[in-house]
Amino acid sequence: MKVQIMRHPKGYWTKEKCYDEAQKYNHKIDFQRGSCSAYASAQLHGWLDEICEHMICDHNPKGFWTKERCASEALKYETRTAFKLGSPGAQFSAYKNGWLDEICQHMKIMKTHYTKVECAKEALKYETKTEFIEKAPLYYSHAIRKGFINEICQHMKMLGTPEKRAIYVFEFNDNYAYIGLTLNLERREKEHRTDKNSPVYKHIQESGLQPNFKVLTKYLPKKKAAQKEDDTIIEYSKKGWFMLNKKRGGDLGSKSRKYTKTLCKQIASQYSDKTEFHKNNSYFYRYISKRGWLDELCTHMTQKKKSNGYWTKEHCQEQALKYKKRIQFQKGNPAAHSAAFKNGWLDEICAHMSYNEQEPKIWTKDRCKEEVCKYITRGGFKKNVPSAYKIAMNHGWLAELFEDMPFHGYRNERVMIANENREPNNGPRFWTEDRIVDETKKYGTITAFKRNSRGAYDAARKMNLLDKLKALLEAGKTM
Repeated sequence: MKVQIMRHPKGYWTKEKCYDEAQKYNHKIDFQRGSCSAYASAQLHGWLDEICEHMICDHNPKGFWTKERCASEALKYETRTAFKLGSPGAQFSAYKNGWLDEICQHMKIMKTHYTKVECAKEALKYETKTEFIEKAPLYYSHAIRKGFINEICQHMKMLGTPEKRAIYVFEFNDNYAYIGLTLNLERREKEHRTDKNSPVYKHIQESGLQPNFKVLTKYLPKKKAAQKEDDTIIEYSKKGWFMLNKKRGGDLGSKSRKYTKTLCKQIASQYSDKTEFHKNNSYFYRYISKRGWLDELCTHMTQKKKSNGYWTKEHCQEQALKYKKRIQFQKGNPAAHSAAFKNGWLDEICAHMSYNEQEPKIWTKDRCKEEVCKYITRGGFKKNVPSAYKIAMNHGWLAELFEDMPFHGYRNERVMIANENREPNNGPRFWTEDRIVDETKKYGTITAFKRNSRGAYDAARKMNLLDKLKALLEAGKTM
């Protein structure tokens, strides 16, 4: 079945109807997209500027970019590229009118060709190729094209690549060590000393000691480096070092390796209890545990676990007195906390502890007004106090709360005008049958009704009123 497209009859778009249609939009582009036939008719008859006077102008009028204005705008930029990107309208007007060379005399001229001597002189300023690429990309790319990049970079430090890695170690005076591999030794050392998640940084904070950083190998192929890292961790463990590594070495490209029970027993024998073993060498602890050797290889260790029935009410209360908050008690001594909870003593032994709970805020209009004073824009208010923003929006207080703020809480004047001229968002219960019928009568066809009043159309579709509305419109045409 062929669908018939409903069109307005010729001469439908009078000046008055075009004016009424234009009032629904804040921008010409929205008018053109939303009602292209009205827009085209107004443009054809020369009414467009007159009926669009209320709309926001997003561009400068024709003839705005005079020579003086272009010259003034050009002074803000140091290069022609920056001028073109920053103010394309002014740049194009200057180019079209032949003023570009004159108004850009103060700008730097960017060279695109360099001699070998110039590239070599620039390369001497940098210690690595990475730094050379980042700070002088034009010199670097020209040297690459001409084929003398290796010659002018001979003085630079050799860095690794994703295919080549070096092995390093951090050694502490308390016999702790961390072994790793990297493609940039200098950067990796700095990261371990400053990154709060690094085991090296954490041990520095706990012990107060500064480690000795050593480079163990040159840059090796990644598979060989991964195997070397794994072997080095084992070697240090055999010598009695406490390893800070949480994972096994050799993850990068190395094959899975099986450790003998003899080697695992030798490493386990260095610790006096399971807690110390797990804390200082978690990788081998998990490896032994997965293979079911834990009890067998740890028979020499002392048992720190409390016997059944140890946590009596008195012992739990004694531990609870060491803490000021329940969360501290739970983290500091989970066994005592769990026993007290299971036996129903928790409230009694924690009676001396303070609570952190706060009563939930009820956002009245006055409280919202106090909170709004902390923010300049509506966006800041919404981001930091979403609950208060939602209450204020639902009650329609936002306009009043931001009445004294710059641009009424919006980012700028243009956004303020656009939002304040916007029609209110009608809720799902707004479109009753009577309102839908009244809205339909404004349009000649169902297609126009759907295009210009989508909310009413969707409500009519959900209420199964479309057939009734079509009949109503047809009856109106025959009258």
